[in-house]
Amino acid sequence: MNAQNWLTRATGEFPEGVTRRVSAETLAHLQDTGLPQDADVSVVLGSPDDTARELRQLYLSRREWAGLQPGSSYRALITFAKWGVWAVAVLLCIEALNEISVLYTMALVVYLLGLAWTHRLPYVRRWNLRMGAMLATMCVFRWLPDLWKDAGLSPDYLWVITPVLLVSMTAYLWTENGRLRRTLTLEGEPA
Repeated sequence: MNAQNWLTRATGEFPEGVTRRVSAETLAHLQDTGLPQDADVSVVLGSPDDTARELRQLYLSRREWAGLQPGSSYRALITFAKWGVWAVAVLLCIEALNEISVLYTMALVVYLLGLAWTHRLPYVRRWNLRMGAMLATMCVFRWLPDLWKDAGLSPDYLWVITPVLLVSMTAYLWTENGRLRRTLTLEGEPA
């Protein structure tokens, strides 16, 4: 498989900026090895499918990138979520004041710190993280305790499950945010 076919197969599902960067680095690597571009480059570069799989862990696909552009359904969801972000904050305030609960007060503080932390991020990253924080907060501090109680389980174990869920959700959000940040950088947008 020659270099052009290999690159098409490895980077075909990514936005232009990602494809440009990977192509430039791959061709520079081939030039360093002295292998002509029309030779079988799989010997040096490995499988293009493996490379595409590794790139998917680092960058957004073309479909994911298109979903973030103005006019897309995901962008409309972000606009709708702006109201939800503040509604969750108000709901947590009401819950914290009504029940004077450490759990709701802690959720409110963590949530407001998250809103403050994301304030200076570019538009897409800011609202992507805020939507994730909104869902995580509602899941862990509102829905999970209700489901736990409805299932008749002992609340003692809830304090073990809650940090595990929060760490898992945070790790997922952090990974997705990194993919978005790297893609925005290569597409020439503020990251």
